[in-house]
Amino acid sequence: MDQQQPEPVSYLCGDCGVENTLKPGDVIQCRECALQEANPPHCPI
Repeated sequence: MDQQQPEPVSYLCGDCGVENTLKPGDVIQCRECALQEANPPHCPI
């Protein structure tokens, strides 16, 4: 039986605006400024 791997999701950092790609199990944290806040790209900041 084939199990599909969940696709990574892109989020924007709430502080510096850098796009981060997160996979299931990843820590929600910006790789640039270490802020632990992320917004989906369609969400107005």
